[in-house]
Amino acid sequence: MATIELERVSLRTGRKWRLVDISLWLPDGAFVGVVGESGSGKSTLLRTIAGLERPTRGTIRIDGHDVTRSPPGERDVGMVFQEPALLGHLSVRRNVSFPLDVRRRAAEDIRQSVNAEVRALHIEELLARQPNHLSRGEQQMVQIARALVQVRRVLLLDEPFSALDEPLRHHMRAEIAVLQDGYGVTTLMSTNDPLDVATLTPLLIVLDEGRLVQFGDTSWIRRSPATLLAAAATGSISFLDMTVDAGGGGFWLTRGDASGG
Repeated sequence: MATIELERVSLRTGRKWRLVDISLWLPDGAFVGVVGESGSGKSTLLRTIAGLERPTRGTIRIDGHDVTRSPPGERDVGMVFQEPALLGHLSVRRNVSFPLDVRRRAAEDIRQSVNAEVRALHIEELLARQPNHLSRGEQQMVQIARALVQVRRVLLLDEPFSALDEPLRHHMRAEIAVLQDGYGVTTLMSTNDPLDVATLTPLLIVLDEGRLVQFGDTSWIRRSPATLLAAAATGSISFLDMTVDAGGGGFWLTRGDASGG
């Protein structure tokens, strides 16, 4: 578990600013949703916290320690990608143990750590199988086990349910909720699905073109959205495009078109 602090973090690639002056403080053990349209900076934010992208300016702190220039392996951060990034020539057991193998942990420690994670995720029966013999949901669970076997501080989930059908999404939401609550690991999850936000993440980050639009309790953002984007991120709503005229001590709608969102 860990606190996460971003202080005026910006990231530029060529002439394009992908993150612009992001400042946040996330409490220990928080479960935070990250929402925004395609290209808003959701994945970039997670990759920057993980150390896979280096900010052009600003500071990133994990538990108060400046990790802005630290390589990914020194941050105690696990990341699960939208597309399963498993090693096809290795069994599930070897995929899960891979981060510990690289660090040359003792064989018995590795065995115990892997067994603990796969039991927690209920995937013990997959250990001897190859990734190409798994469903997408099973592949994602293996990714999560591999991320958690090496980390207890920060878990980053980059749209982990986007390629799954709704019944499997429902199952995965339940598994992630139990997992996050049980471990208490500080978790950020990017998503485009308002149902993920409504059922999983008590805190919400709303991004637009690399800028922080709104951050706070999901319930507060639902009641008081700063923008239409923030409103749409928290659930199904209706938009009313209208012109309001004022005069004579009153207000009236002169033109409008209601549409469901």
